[in-house]
Amino acid sequence: MGMGRLSNHLITAAYKADLRTPMRKAVMVLLADKASDDGSGIWASKQTMADELCCSKQAVITTIKAFIDEGLLIEAGHRKSATGYTNCYAISIAALRQLELVKCHKENEARGSTRLTGQPPLPVNEDYGRGQPPLPKPSLNPVPPVSPNGDTPPAANDDALKPEHVVEAWNDTADRVGLAKVVRLTDARRKRLRTMIAQHPPDDFATALDALERSPFCRGEKSDWKADFDFFLQTKSFTKLLEGAYG
Repeated sequence: MGMGRLSNHLITAAYKADLRTPMRKAVMVLLADKASDDGSGIWASKQTMADELCCSKQAVITTIKAFIDEGLLIEAGHRKSATGYTNCYAISIAALRQLELVKCHKENEARGSTRLTGQPPLPVNEDYGRGQPPLPKPSLNPVPPVSPNGDTPPAANDDALKPEHVVEAWNDTADRVGLAKVVRLTDARRKRLRTMIAQHPPDDFATALDALERSPFCRGEKSDWKADFDFFLQTKSFTKLLEGAYG
């Protein structure tokens, strides 16, 4: 989980901003809570965020993608996690503060008040309140972007997604739902995984595994057949999992 310095001013800004829907508001406030004072240092799995917000993982993924498209959130590299690595994000404070205010705070500003509630504003807490120091200010391009056709695969570094990470995530899912685990990462499987990694962002693998885990068909509850790792590696199967075609 992203754990930087407590960012009261970002949380306040998120509450004041007109983010249009309760889901967008909830996700932005949660991101602000995980950010350092400068908006950086956010890393959290989409499933963890979904659990904390009592919503679906797909709702979190969709909302974060919208924030990135709108310039409210910046992708700032990757950080190792149990399933390979998790995307790191930074809130664009300037973009957040340029949003129109919700009605009550717009009226407060018109009256010359800038308080979030009837209490005086809290100072920014400069202590490391959650057990980890803040991440350094993110680079805008610490990892080269991955294009859909695989022309620009990630640079080789310790945080890059590797075939072994996907296998580990598969085995974790398989253990939970009773599917066959991968025992051997053959050359053919490794080659296929490298191609897929070049063509898909890390979240696609998490999304596909989540869809597989939720599918009665893939879990073998509809017939004697169950999904296996080679099924997961097929282009057609992987695409259908991303699109939710297996239910």
